Formats: sequence, C-alpha cells, structure tokens
Amino acid sequence: MAKQVAKAKRQQPGSIIKVLRGGKCFHIRLPSRFSLGAAVCSYGFAMLAPNSWQPNPVPGGRSHCKGVLQRPLQLQSGGAVRATIRQSSSRVLEVATSKKLSSADVAALHRQVLRMLRLGTADDAVACAFAEGSPDLSQHTPVGRLFRSPTVFEDLVKTFTLCNCGWTRTISMNEKLCQHFGGPLGAFPSAAVLAKVTPRRLKKLCGVGYRAERILKLARAARAGSLDPLSDPNLGEEDASQRCKGIYGLGPFGVANALQLLGFYKDIPADSETCRHLRQARGLRSCTLQNVALVAARVYRPYAPHQFLRYWTELWRTYEQRMGTTAWKADPSKYRLLTAAHMKVPRQSYQAAPAKELQNLYPDFVACSPRGLLPALDNEGEHVYDSIVLLEYVHEIFNGPPLLPTSPLARAKVRLWSKHVDLHIVPNFERLLAAHDAEARAMAREDLVQALALFEEAMSPLAKGPFFLGSDFSMADAVLAPWWQRMCSVLRAY
Repeated sequence: MAKQVAKAKRQQPGSIIKVLRGGKCFHIRLPSRFSLGAAVCSYGFAMLAPNSWQPNPVPGGRSHCKGVLQRPLQLQSGGAVRATIRQSSSRVLEVATSKKLSSADVAALHRQVLRMLRLGTADDAVACAFAEGSPDLSQHTPVGRLFRSPTVFEDLVKTFTLCNCGWTRTISMNEKLCQHFGGPLGAFPSAAVLAKVTPRRLKKLCGVGYRAERILKLARAARAGSLDPLSDPNLGEEDASQRCKGIYGLGPFGVANALQLLGFYKDIPADSETCRHLRQARGLRSCTLQNVALVAARVYRPYAPHQFLRYWTELWRTYEQRMGTTAWKADPSKYRLLTAAHMKVPRQSYQAAPAKELQNLYPDFVACSPRGLLPALDNEGEHVYDSIVLLEYVHEIFNGPPLLPTSPLARAKVRLWSKHVDLHIVPNFERLLAAHDAEARAMAREDLVQALALFEEAMSPLAKGPFFLGSDFSMADAVLAPWWQRMCSVLRAY
C-alpha cells in the first residue's frame, strides 16, 4: 500500500519522479500540454540576469518551442549552484547540476523550479481554467504560465528595476546586481548580501538611482522574515494586496505587477504600453495615459479572474509577431536591440485623423510622411521623415557644414549619443511633464538628470568649445538642442 501511495505521488504534476547521477540531477513530473519554451518565453523577466535561455530551433516550427534554461539557484546549505533545466519529454523536466546535492538541496532547487515555471497545483488549475476561457489564444501554444523568479525577493527587486525606466536600463541594472553582488557564479544576490550594502555603493555600481533605498529596505525586510507570508500557498488575494501595498516604495504599478507574480491576476499594471496595445490592437482610440487603468479594467473584466493573463498574452503575441523568431536568440545583447527597436512605445504622440480627411487637408504632407510624423522632407519627390534619419539624409545630400565628422570613431560617437538623446533624455523629459504626483515627478526628474549627466560626461573629454565635438556643430547638438531649449524654460516649474 505504501509503495502504491508513493508511486501515485510521483505521478502528480510537479512532483519529483527520481534523483539521478549520484544526486546531481532530478526529474520532475510535468502536467499535460506543457512546453518549457512557452513557459520561459512568456514574460520579460526571462531576459533578465541571471537567466539564460538557449533555444533549440525545431525545423518548421517556432524557434523557442524547445531549449535549455540555465541560471544559478540557491542551495539550502548556502551558496549557489548553476542549474541546467530542459524538457526531456512531454511529461518530464530534467534539472541537472555539476554538484552532488543533498536531499535538502534537491528540495530547495525543486521549490525554486516549481515557482519559476508555475508548476504548482494551484498554477496548473489556473493554466487549465485560462486556456478554457481563452481558446483563441491557447489553440496552438500552451498558455497561462508566466515566467517568474525562483524567489519572491528576486521578483520584487526586479519589479523595482522595471518601474519608471526603459527596458534597456532594466536589463543593465539586473546584470550589474548579479555581477557585483552575485558571487563567482553571478547569481541573483540574496537579501542577506544586499542588506549589508550602502545606498551609495549600490547606486554607483548598479546604476539603480532612487531605487537603492527601496531595494535595501526590501532586503532588510526579507532578512527579517517579513516577506515570508508572501510565499505561503494559502495566502489570499486581499491579504497579498495589503502586504504588497505595505512594501516601501512599491506604487500602484508595482503592486499590480507583484500580485500577478504571486498568482493573482485581477489587476492590470497599466502603463504607456498598455495604452498603446489598447489603441492599436483593440482599436480604442479614446484610451489615454490618464484613463488607461479604467479602460483596461473594463475591457478585460469578462476574463475575470484572469484579466492580467488575458491582457499580457495578447500583448506578448503582438511582440512575437513584430519581432519574429529571432526574439529568443541566446545572446543577451539581442534583447537590448529587439526591445529598443520593437518593444518601446514610439515617443511621437499625435492624433490620428481619418485617411480621407488627411488626404483632403494635407495631400502633400501625407505623400511625404504616411504616418503623419514631423519633421518630414520632400526633396524633388524623395520623401524622408523621422528626425534622426532626416538629419543624416541632409548631411549626405546637401552642401554645407557637415553634421557628421570624417573620423569613423567620432562619427560612431555622434550617432551613439544622438541615440542616447532619443531613447533616454526625450522620454524622461516627457515622463516628467506627464507625471501626476510628486513621487512620479521625482523619479522622472532623477532619471532625466542622470541621462543628461551621462551626455555631459561623454561630451567633456571631446568638447573644447560650445558643441558636443568642441568647435564643430554636429548631429548630436541638433538632436539635443530643441529639447534642451524647452527644458531650460519649462523645468523651472519642476
């Protein structure tokens, strides 16, 4: 009888089937219709250090259907070990390490893997219910399991790095946290390690800015056991919400994101990307940054209690459609390029008018700039728009003072820092103007000042005159000048 009970437990999804290779490897029973690739390639935290996803393309299929996930995991006995996770068959997940594990360490790694891939009993029930409620999304790919970190603490730190900045900076902050405080394996730093760091050192080494105090307070709270209730499988949604709201520095967006990471999907962490999705994919042109939370709540209410799952799966599918299968290449530098090019909301904001109305009112302009973006140029029938592209075009076509230097290195630096203005200075300036409260304003101001300081730091060894390159006016000056002029007059009020 005892053997039958033990065998039945091993057959349950999420349970350990067996331990192999002298304790260096163990197998986990998977639920039906599970895909490691779909579970990992489901949420942006999979792109953040110390996670490393290595896809194994399937001929004729999606490139991330199979692959290997590698990252350091914390041992019960202390320290960390690098784990390699692969799906060896439709119902078996293999977790392998180079170190012999004690039974306590196997149990610790088992818990972390279950959490990352949402393989618990409650997670399985959610995935099944969501798939039944959204058959249009679940027909070809398993849905309902969004990747997360192996611990609540790591999820919350990453949530702090997610707020009020671009995705490239989020990637950078997490890389530096692992690099400087993750030990020889580059693991995600533990609460005990971060609790001993000073805010000044954390800011300097990891570039986290105002987040330093919040991360350190969170680390001290975790070390004291204050976060332990958030790992309780019996935790209710209301209790979880109140506890998340009590975390220092976690605003409404952060609370909503923390709740979905804890398995509660009612609230949608709405931001500019939510607004873009509702306007473009759902056709809700009346959606704005001011009303996006209310609009999102109304649109996804029919999918309760899985509103966030529905929203995020829709959004993620649009990312994959735009990025193609190259989105999940193993080289982390690809994540920066792809997210900068495809996952950021275009900074231009304009009100769309019906195509016929535009054609009637501004036929020449529409021919020159089909998307209605300014500035645009018509040079004897050659149409060019987008400010930076247009500047390079002017430099190459027309006679006059060059906007790009002749030296390849100097040219590269001008292009690099022109892009810095476009990706970091302009969006943070607009965030500052759009901030609705003192805290959001302070965050945006700090990020803007930091972006300007980086530009000034790059300029100082080059400039022996009034311009970026010294005495010569360049494209970098042209890109920054209009925004700098506005800042000087507008920011006095901030």
